Amino acid sequence: MQNVKNVEKLGKAPVGHLLLWGCIHSSAALFVYGIYNITDMLIISRGVNETAAGAIAVVSPLMLILNAVSTTMGGGGAALLSKALGKNDLRTAAKITANVLIVFWTFALSVTVTGLLFLTPVLKALGVTSRHFPYAKDYAAILLLGAVTSTAFSSLIRAEGAMRYALKIWLIPVMINLALDCLFVFCFRLSIRGAALATVISQITSVLMYIWFFFIRPDKTYEIKRSSFHPDFKMIQAIVRLGLPSLIAQLSSGVSLVLVNKYLGLYSGAMAITCMGFAMKIQTFLIMPQNGILQGMQPLLSYNYSGGQMERVKETLKKSVILSSTYGLFAAGAVFLSGEKLLTVFTSDKSMISFGGICLTYAAITASLKNYSPLIATFYQSVGDAGKSLTVIIGSVIVRILTIIIMANLWKTEGILWSFIVVDILTFLFTAVFRIATTKRKDVIK
Repeated sequence: MQNVKNVEKLGKAPVGHLLLWGCIHSSAALFVYGIYNITDMLIISRGVNETAAGAIAVVSPLMLILNAVSTTMGGGGAALLSKALGKNDLRTAAKITANVLIVFWTFALSVTVTGLLFLTPVLKALGVTSRHFPYAKDYAAILLLGAVTSTAFSSLIRAEGAMRYALKIWLIPVMINLALDCLFVFCFRLSIRGAALATVISQITSVLMYIWFFFIRPDKTYEIKRSSFHPDFKMIQAIVRLGLPSLIAQLSSGVSLVLVNKYLGLYSGAMAITCMGFAMKIQTFLIMPQNGILQGMQPLLSYNYSGGQMERVKETLKKSVILSSTYGLFAAGAVFLSGEKLLTVFTSDKSMISFGGICLTYAAITASLKNYSPLIATFYQSVGDAGKSLTVIIGSVIVRILTIIIMANLWKTEGILWSFIVVDILTFLFTAVFRIATTKRKDVIK
C-alpha cells in the first residue's frame, strides 16, 4: 500500500526532508508549467505575431477567476483532507474530495455559459484594446468551452503525500500541450485558435489522469463511492471558508492585472501591455519555487496539526520562511543581471526588450519579500484558522490595489512600475506586524 505509506510519512519522517521533497516536486511541476507558459507565448509570438501574444496576457485575468475557484476548493479541500487522513477518517476524506469536484464542475459550467453569452463586454471590461480584440475573442471562447477541464486538483493528490503523481499530472499534459501548440500553430496554421485548442486537449488529459487516480487505480488511499457525491453543505461551507483566502488572493491578482493593463494602455499604449505581459510570464516562472514551497508545506502542516505534533508544525513554518526568502534573493539577482536577455526569448524588437526588461526588474527586485504574506496566510489556512488567513490576505489585497491606483494616478507609467516594489514592502510589513501582534496575544498555532 504505497499510498498509505506516503500519508504516514507526513507524521514520521524528518520535517526538513519532507519539506524539501514536497517543495522539489511541487516546484518541478510549477517549473514545467512555467516553461509551458513561456514557450506557449513564444510559439504564439513567433508563429502568429506579438499582438496575439499580448492578447493572451490581457485575457489571463478571465481565466484567473476560474483558477481562483479551483484554488479555493482545492486549497480548502486539501487542508481538510490532510486533517481527515491524519485522523485516519477515510469516509470523510472521500466525501471531501467528492464535494470539491461537485462544486468546481458546477461553477465551471456556469462560467462557460455566462462567459460565452457576454464575451464581448467581458473582454472590454478587462481592458482589451481594439488591436488585441480579435485574437482575445478567439482565444477566450475556446478556453471557456473547456472550462470544466481546467484543473486536475493536484492539491488533493499532494494532500495524501503522492508527490510524484502530482508532478506527473502537470508534466504529461504540458508536454502534450506544447507538442500540439507546435502542430496546430506552425503546421496547420490555426493561429491563436490552435493554441487555445491545444490547451483544452491537454486539460482533458489531466482530467483523465485525476479520474484514474481517485476512482480507478487499485491502491487508492480511500474509496469514493456514489454516496460520497451527495452534497454536504456544511462540509462545502467548511471547504470554502478555508479556501476563501486563496480565492481572494487569486481574484486580487486578476484585479491587479486588469488595473495595470488599463493604466498602461492609457498612458503608454498596447505595446506597453504586451511588454508587461512578457515580463509577468518570466516573473511567474522565476518565483515558481516559492509557490512550490507553499504547496509543499501545506500537507505537512495540516497532517501534523491534526495529529497534535505542534513542534513539527513550528519547524515546518520556520524552515519554509527561510527557504522562500533565500530563493527570493537568488531570483532578484538573476533578474538584475540578465533581465533584458530573458526578454529576447519573446521578441527581437529593441524598444520592447528595453521596456520589458524595466518592467521585469521592478516586478522581481523584491522577490525575497513577495512570498511572505502568502506563506503566512497558507500557514493559517493549513491549521484551520480561516479568520487570520483572511485578515492577512484581505489586508494585502487592500494595500496592493490602493497602491497601484494611487501611484498610477500620481506618476503614470513610472508610478505603475514603482508600485510593484512598494506593494511588496508594505504587504510584508503588514503581515509581519499582524503575526507579531497575534502571537503576543496567543500562541499562533493554538
